[in-house]
Amino acid sequence: MVDKQQSFAKLLQRGMSISEACRRLGIDRKTGHWWKNGGAVVTSTGTRIIEPVIGRYQGKPESDRYLSEAERVVIADGHRAGKSARSIAMELGARSRRSLGS
Repeated sequence: MVDKQQSFAKLLQRGMSISEACRRLGIDRKTGHWWKNGGAVVTSTGTRIIEPVIGRYQGKPESDRYLSEAERVVIADGHRAGKSARSIAMELGARSRRSLGS
């Protein structure tokens, strides 16, 4: 089961939809949503919390197509501070050049 969860996380990380990832792995779509979002199951013995598996298996995005969490924080902080989109983009560009060693 852990192998399928890891494969599911990798497929979503590459930009595949939950439905398509579930089809490829042969799992129910509802299970895929539980794996992605987590949730709670109420049984007669009590509530069982299901934690999302996505955060456990996702590393750095494989493509520059998606923003990292750090980049999203920079954008949110800039927006909250009233910065323009252009100034936020320049800040992100400067950060990426520093991380590349340029």
